[in-house]
Amino acid sequence: MRRGQLTLIVIVGLVMLIVLGLIYFVIASDAAQRSRSSIDESRFSREAVAPVREFVQGCLDNALASSLLILGKQGGVLYESQGGLVADVGAPAGLRVVSYDDYRVPYGLHAPRGVVSAFFYADPPDYPWPRFPLLTTDTNVFDYQGFFGFERLPPLQGEFENALPSVEGQLRAAVLHTLKSCLDFSQLQGIPATVAGEVTDVGVFLNLEDTAVVVNTTLEVRSQDGGSGTVLGQFTSRSDVRLRKVYDTIHALLGRDGTDIRANIQGFVADGIVSAVTSDIRPGDNLLVASDTVGLVGGQQYEFRVMLENRQPALVYIRTPTSTGICAGGEVARKGAQLLFNGTRCGRGVTIFPEVDQLHPQGQVTYYDPDEDEINVSFTLLQPGVTLADGQYYAVSALDGGLDVRVMVSERDNPNARDWQDVTLVGAALG
Repeated sequence: MRRGQLTLIVIVGLVMLIVLGLIYFVIASDAAQRSRSSIDESRFSREAVAPVREFVQGCLDNALASSLLILGKQGGVLYESQGGLVADVGAPAGLRVVSYDDYRVPYGLHAPRGVVSAFFYADPPDYPWPRFPLLTTDTNVFDYQGFFGFERLPPLQGEFENALPSVEGQLRAAVLHTLKSCLDFSQLQGIPATVAGEVTDVGVFLNLEDTAVVVNTTLEVRSQDGGSGTVLGQFTSRSDVRLRKVYDTIHALLGRDGTDIRANIQGFVADGIVSAVTSDIRPGDNLLVASDTVGLVGGQQYEFRVMLENRQPALVYIRTPTSTGICAGGEVARKGAQLLFNGTRCGRGVTIFPEVDQLHPQGQVTYYDPDEDEINVSFTLLQPGVTLADGQYYAVSALDGGLDVRVMVSERDNPNARDWQDVTLVGAALG
């Protein structure tokens, strides 16, 4: 091999070594740079992005919990000052509330008023209908279903109803309002970043077994050195509160209580939802609470509360007796919820009023009260104007064509809540 060829080979080899060295150097430098970049990104995520994400998530969780709490305490109504949609001043017509433990509890059931229908009446003595519970005058067909109150709840979903926005819409507005009020990033001291962007919208999901919200944001955490930022995007919060089931329970209970005078909505239990009625939160008016024993807010069972307006008791129709022991010279006496006629002085026996029949199986005045209040029964002899006390006797000096008796049932704590029937015991038809 010639010396010239050997020199060429050596030169080529050296060039190749230099090229390979350069390639290795570039690769090693790039790897180091990427390693440093990865370390910087991990540190940025840990020291800046994570605290911001946790802060936003905490605000959202608190916004959902606090909005649910107030919504339930106030029977599905959230006012504008609470982030809701109902005006604090000039509230919708018909919305009546009671201030109770710092919340405004609305009436979910109102007593009948005015002209109800061609069959149902709001005022005694025709309330709830003449000859209640008989459906006709010549048969024993009777029923206890009627109109004993009208429900007023905001709708669960959809548009306005009863002049009130939906529960879903109010919850969405309150969560959005409360979340935005909470997102003060100046509270995050010492993070090496700035936060830009905003909450764009909130979605509410009223599931059977929970309540959830999904929040979309344009929030971005940017490093202070001007590097690329991290977009936070979407957040989700979930509560064990079964708002849909609680609402449906309240809705069903109000429906039963407003249509069946015999319904008792105290102590209803179904699928972990329990009802309770507290009497006389306001004179005569009761508080209905449906509690979710599964869903908790602040460590306590979730409550949905509405007021029940007091309603009148209903006297069961009393048929005019075909025969009694009443006569001139006899006595009439009150014994509890019945009258005794003692006609032995004029050759007649002792009889009772009302007579034993399907409507009065115990021979005593029968009545129903939609609020399960304590009821007083009274008997007034209209001609002499005497209301008999229990155990009191009255001597009948003359019948003068009959003895008019007013039978009345009234609430013990509210005598103006009453119903009555006037019965004429005609002397000529007796005996």
